[in-house]
Amino acid sequence: MAIKFDFNRLRTGVKSFLKITDSAGSEVVHLPTFRQARNVITVGDANYTILDDDSGAIINLATATTADRTITLPAANAGLYYDICWSVASDAQATIIEVPSGALLGCVTAQNGTGTTIVQSDLTDTKITVNDNIEQGTVLRFFALDSTNWVVSGVVNSSDADPAFS
Repeated sequence: MAIKFDFNRLRTGVKSFLKITDSAGSEVVHLPTFRQARNVITVGDANYTILDDDSGAIINLATATTADRTITLPAANAGLYYDICWSVASDAQATIIEVPSGALLGCVTAQNGTGTTIVQSDLTDTKITVNDNIEQGTVLRFFALDSTNWVVSGVVNSSDADPAFS
């Protein structure tokens, strides 16, 4: 079995080199640091289950939905993380983001038509509902703190409704 390797792609993928000394402090080792590109997954007018293999992805909600939609995170595993972004306004429907087990911890800043509020989890919640009139530019980051809990943070832009944990 032959393995094909493209050295040109490797060369253009290297951003810089780190100079690191060995444990004795004498030899300098050059380790490459690589450029990073994040996967963007575009979700339409449907419920969606995020895969653990997609850790680091940006989940782009790019379609105004015709009904409330649910985005389900995978089971927590320390280090998994996702950004969920709205690139289109969703004027009539809510988006529910839920965890299959464990808890959803953290808080989000809600900027609505009457001011700014902080909405936080009670440490036992399993979902956050981003209510209707979600404006584009809303971004929530979810990361697995351990094998049980997800932490959420971000900013919800809405013309009149705050998100709600439950």
